[in-house]
Amino acid sequence: MNLTIISPREERVYDVVWIDIQTPVGQFVIQPGHAPDIFILSPHKEVSFGLKSGKHDAVLVRQGVLEVMRHHATLIMAGE
Repeated sequence: MNLTIISPREERVYDVVWIDIQTPVGQFVIQPGHAPDIFILSPHKEVSFGLKSGKHDAVLVRQGVLEVMRHHATLIMAGE
């Protein structure tokens, strides 16, 4: 599953096996094949993700939206 992170400064693409997000209604773990959805992310929380290499990484999101499709996700961040 590809995760594209778009911020005001750059765009990065990762090959991930899971994405862990915080929303105003709770925590969600997104995996390949997840039903298409759009999530509004909780402000000032980390979005963490597991890379196919076995490592994991995270980004701090001040404001953001995550669009999920079956085999890719796009994180749009504002206000870095």
